[in-house]
Amino acid sequence: MSLKAAFYILKEPSLKERALYACRIIEKAYTNNHKIYIHTTNLEEAQNFDTQLWTFSDISFVPHEIYNPNSNTDAPILIGYSMGPIGQNDILVNLTPEIVPFYQQFNHLIEVVPNDENLKTLARKRFAVYQKQGYQTEVFNI
Repeated sequence: MSLKAAFYILKEPSLKERALYACRIIEKAYTNNHKIYIHTTNLEEAQNFDTQLWTFSDISFVPHEIYNPNSNTDAPILIGYSMGPIGQNDILVNLTPEIVPFYQQFNHLIEVVPNDENLKTLARKRFAVYQKQGYQTEVFNI
């Protein structure tokens, strides 16, 4: 299976817009039967994104839960902030400005980057690392 990293560069600098766009991407991936892990910076961000994923659209249902390494779950979408799920290797959505330490266990990486120079600089560094590790990289200006 090929390794892919997709960067979605938003016109807006807002983190709220980033979360909303990420919800749309996740919904689409879910409807295509992908297993998704969403990585956030901390528990508070995970809980906020959990709420946003439940409420971003009145007409969609995107089943998910906050990842608990001590729980055996079959949820197709997990939201976490420290360690990644064992054995899940489909899609990683990174909502942090850093490289996720366990990104190499995923076949497809998704980065949604607000229009902020500091965040774009950090995204370029992640882009270079992913390319060096053999991921096919794509950039989409949204």
